[in-house]
Amino acid sequence: MTRKLSQAMILMLLIQVSIFSLASAQSEQISSSTVTYTADARTARIEKLKSQFKVQLNDKEKELISTRCTLAQARLKSIAYQLDGIESSRGATYDGIISTLLEINNRLNDQFVDTSSLDLLIVDYQSVVKKFNLSIEGYRLSLDDATSIDCKNNPEDFRAALEGVRAARKPIVDSSQQINDLTKTNLKTTFESLAVRLDIGAPNGQ
Repeated sequence: MTRKLSQAMILMLLIQVSIFSLASAQSEQISSSTVTYTADARTARIEKLKSQFKVQLNDKEKELISTRCTLAQARLKSIAYQLDGIESSRGATYDGIISTLLEINNRLNDQFVDTSSLDLLIVDYQSVVKKFNLSIEGYRLSLDDATSIDCKNNPEDFRAALEGVRAARKPIVDSSQQINDLTKTNLKTTFESLAVRLDIGAPNGQ
């Protein structure tokens, strides 16, 4: 990122806020309460982002953000609202998968069947779900920061917060893809084979 950002680039970033999507993003059930933090902590995060992304605007760039940021913040609040729904629905899905895996594991143990491979599979799945949960919290915090700033009077802070939102979204996409890949391969294969062996039916039928 160069020292001075062009007005076109800033305008593009503001427009991109309206199309941020979590269609591919998704959590083991965790608290949906807002992360608690102080104003000082938020200020420290923003200052770190300003340094990390070398945010330093000229007067025209500041004016451009100040005149458009209120709408951008409204869109970010809408994204935060959608995030709660995604967290809830995905959490229920992931909990259901883990519960099914544990049930299968218990039945195998009852029949004195070696469950070492299934044990590892459960650990792997729980690990990627935990990673997704953490990324959700990070994304929620970045959205809260961006929507709490007095963007009209602090355009550089808001610009830095936007960079934080963009950066925080990537781990959600990455961890969600890991979960999807694991579900489509290892979990799906294990579910189908063990469901037949144990006569408990496929997980999708529960």
